[in-house]
Amino acid sequence: MDKNLIEANSLVNEYKVKNTEDGNVFTRLFKGAGKQTVEALKGVTFSVSEGEFVGLVGNNGAGKSTLVKLMTGILYPGGGTLRVLGRDPFLNREQNSRELGVVFGQRSQLKWDLSPMDSFRLLKMIYQIDSARFVQNVALFEELFDMGGFTLPDMLAYILLMRVFQSLYPLSVSDSLGEFIKNGEIAVALLRPVRVELQFLSAAVGGAIYDFCFCGLPSLLMFLLFVPVSPFCFAALPKVIAWLFGSFVFVFLLELTVGTLGYYTNNLWGLGVFKGTVVSFLSGELLPLHFYPARLLSLFGWLPFASMYYVPVLLFLGKTVDGLSTYSAVLWIGNLLLAAIYLPLSKRMIRHITVQGG
Repeated sequence: MDKNLIEANSLVNEYKVKNTEDGNVFTRLFKGAGKQTVEALKGVTFSVSEGEFVGLVGNNGAGKSTLVKLMTGILYPGGGTLRVLGRDPFLNREQNSRELGVVFGQRSQLKWDLSPMDSFRLLKMIYQIDSARFVQNVALFEELFDMGGFTLPDMLAYILLMRVFQSLYPLSVSDSLGEFIKNGEIAVALLRPVRVELQFLSAAVGGAIYDFCFCGLPSLLMFLLFVPVSPFCFAALPKVIAWLFGSFVFVFLLELTVGTLGYYTNNLWGLGVFKGTVVSFLSGELLPLHFYPARLLSLFGWLPFASMYYVPVLLFLGKTVDGLSTYSAVLWIGNLLLAAIYLPLSKRMIRHITVQGG
């Protein structure tokens, strides 16, 4: 191998583009636009020795990407000479690609129709990486990016469980109740010998059972079937069920409160969007909360939203949850506060309901 890892001498590269200013629109329509030559590189000379760190700085169109493509062998230079790792990068592209890496902006080597790990395994086979080295690399980047003790199966299980738990919660009650109030159907609901809250509760419980039996449970079984090592801790299942019960009560009371606010505002849709954003951010729906900065995580511990997804999922995965008793106390205090807010709002709404027509 040469002393310099990269050597470029008088590199030249040109390409042709359409000249959109050539003639008028009719001329370009029937004859086509003319071509003009653009010099991407002109007499570029440099060398990079082993251990050096070199940055390419320049305006848009200065030829930075073109130079990188020449060094990786994607393009052939129009003039000059180029050696990378002692070889002609264009003639030895496949051999060089095993010893270098390149990432272009807004590009990803992950395949949209494959899981990240499957994409990594595909690249492992393409670049003929040894299995032991592959496992070592994955472990290195898990530590480097601070996965917080989460392996890739753990992350997949977290996403799956979060979706399953999401199907158990009555997240559409606020929309239904708000529409009942807006279109006057609340009057019919009040005529029934069962409280409005119990009518919505029975519908929510039935929907949760249906969704779990036909969506959540099959998803869990498929996961257990195809993941070699299950990350689930079934010994914690009773605690998880108890936690989900408290979270169900919290979500139901929150939905009733937001839905009742539909009587006091015309922007029910905006309320729903705001509620969904807050829940997604504070509950761990977007990603596990311990990935957030420490200050935010300490704040989330004093809000009941973390008990919706973050806490029960971690319990089911057998992870340690710091301050579990605090989370439990905050959840049930939140339930009491929501009940204290909802009941007077609901009573005031019922006293002032006016239904016109027969």
